[in-house]
Amino acid sequence: MGKRIWVVISMFALIFGCLVPTALPSKRTYANGINIAPQATAAASSVSTLGAFAPEKAIDGIRNLNDSRWVSASGGPHWYELEWPSGVTIGNVKVWSGNMNVPGWHISAYDIQVWDGGAWKTIGSVSGNRQDGYAGKYNDIVFSPVVTTKLRMMITGPSAYPIATDARLLELEVYSEEGSISVNTAVYGQTIEGWGGNLYTLWMRGFAAADAQYYDKMFTELNTTHIRVRNYWYLLERSNDDNDPATFDWSAFAAGDQGDMHEEFLALRELVDRGIKLSFSPWRIPSWMAGKPFDYDWSNKVMELPAGMDDEYVESLAAYFLYARDQYGVSFDYISVANEPNYKYLTNGIFSGTYIYGMSPARYSSITAKLKQKLEANGYFAEYIAAETSPGNYTSVKYAKETLESADPGVYDILAYHAYDRTVKGLSAFTDLAGQHNVRIHVGEQENESHINLQGKETWHHAIQNAVALHDTLTYGRANLTLYFSYSASPGGILVLYDEVNKVWYPTYDMLKHFYNGVPQNSVMLESLPSSSYGGDVYTLAFLKPDGNLEIILINRSETDSHTITLKAGDRDFSVIKSYAAAKYVADGFASSTETGGMSITLSPQSIYSLSEMEESHEAAFDTLVNLTMQFIEGPGSQGLAESLLKKLEHTREKRDKGDEAGAVKQLDAYINEVSAQQGKKITEERVRILVNIAEWLKNVI
Repeated sequence: MGKRIWVVISMFALIFGCLVPTALPSKRTYANGINIAPQATAAASSVSTLGAFAPEKAIDGIRNLNDSRWVSASGGPHWYELEWPSGVTIGNVKVWSGNMNVPGWHISAYDIQVWDGGAWKTIGSVSGNRQDGYAGKYNDIVFSPVVTTKLRMMITGPSAYPIATDARLLELEVYSEEGSISVNTAVYGQTIEGWGGNLYTLWMRGFAAADAQYYDKMFTELNTTHIRVRNYWYLLERSNDDNDPATFDWSAFAAGDQGDMHEEFLALRELVDRGIKLSFSPWRIPSWMAGKPFDYDWSNKVMELPAGMDDEYVESLAAYFLYARDQYGVSFDYISVANEPNYKYLTNGIFSGTYIYGMSPARYSSITAKLKQKLEANGYFAEYIAAETSPGNYTSVKYAKETLESADPGVYDILAYHAYDRTVKGLSAFTDLAGQHNVRIHVGEQENESHINLQGKETWHHAIQNAVALHDTLTYGRANLTLYFSYSASPGGILVLYDEVNKVWYPTYDMLKHFYNGVPQNSVMLESLPSSSYGGDVYTLAFLKPDGNLEIILINRSETDSHTITLKAGDRDFSVIKSYAAAKYVADGFASSTETGGMSITLSPQSIYSLSEMEESHEAAFDTLVNLTMQFIEGPGSQGLAESLLKKLEHTREKRDKGDEAGAVKQLDAYINEVSAQQGKKITEERVRILVNIAEWLKNVI
């Protein structure tokens, strides 16, 4: 009983203490006193006159914005100081420095000093610094705990850039105990729509026929909810059907019930029957559009959609979707009109032959709008994806930005990127862009390695690196949906989880279970502080699941070192599942966290831990829904709407308690309908999604 009360109390604190945004804000709210720098008064040797760079900006919790840093005047020497009103115990300092627009401007050398009552004492030093804040890197300085009232950063090398004489400090964090991690239930992040992967459906049924466990491993043991399809739509129109881009001549179509396309449609039908949501993104165009024969070999050639072919392109795509729906009962939930449209892989005159060139942002948006209009005229409704760029770095943001800006309002629902060669700056920029245009984020291809340099897929090291990549796309890239690239491909495929020859799944498969199985659809990401620690060895993610319980994922990337951390997660009990090189996804006992002390847990080298809160109660979810309903309604007439919705929830509880499950579900349906009708009126779109998600979960468990 005590634990359930704690969940409810923490929910009230969450509801009435903050506004729930669609993505975590850049400015952090630190919980449990873990970072004590914001409690200090900041001072510095000098301040640049080239902008507003006051000393307090380096302790405001924002690590990745140039406008939120301390910058000294030119010359030197430079120092930066924090002073607390009374003695504090400190044992760990983290330093981010540099210029978020240009690499190489980070502080190159400094001493960390504390005041011992009569003089400054050096407790840590950095020289030859290579941790550039531009790349999301930072110095993690650990020392024996000391009690002090003042801390100083004495800068001896202001910049790694040789001619610069001014210092640039993005953020300085001070911790009372190294290795302490806090789950902050006062800050909501993005909603998780589900998890999935890319799949070459042409080979799917053949692999399943040869391996009796193939489907169970891919769709049951791994909780797959979405599949992005490596499709063969370009086989539909082997030659121009009728020279009329407005209508498709079905009499010219001869491939729908035979060959590769037929096999693809049969596989897609199986996915639909399993309740899998489908995402479409084309790699190829019908060869005739580029003036080439049907069987033209595009290897190392430039495959460009010629000017004047947009309407034919739209017509052919629409024909594929409508044929799949009308003849096979297959409809796609998400549609992109080109995979990696800004991809420019050239090496010594060699081009990629599997990507569509000539797709400017404005052209991409024009084709999307035309396709959407044509499909909706035929009763076909989907969500449309902007950009689908690769990789998830800052240079792709310009293309994504221009794509969104070139479209009429309402064309796009989703912004997509691929995770290869990601940078923190690039991922954060995609997050900002999605927020500006009110679209969600999908990772169309989730993989840690370089786009053309995948190695070591058979190793656990590769799995751990992919776990870190997932941490980054969820923490900095705020992904609602990630799709691993890929589950399985053509025989002998490189970018795969599955070895069809030996019928085994590579280690990354087991790593994905910690996310896919532990974090159900409609979970909400929470803030964990810090999200990475021990100089980047330990990574933390936390989620609030639809049932009101927590799921925490801990990753230790170090190949040699164990790390013992203190995890502060309130008064909760957890079951623990662990994966490491010798054993994958195995039960590892239980752990309990207290409100005051948290809990201690030791992470073995190259390991990943899932901590699942063990409480399973409808009441926590009901309480959350009641409180969010009161908080989320705004504007004139909000009181009447809130009373109406709360009355439906009250009736739901009454009917449930009397054993009338059907009546309870009926009341929740009425609640969902009334909430949905207020989208964009008295309740924002994101808030409607959260309320409906919780109500739908309650329907399933009553």
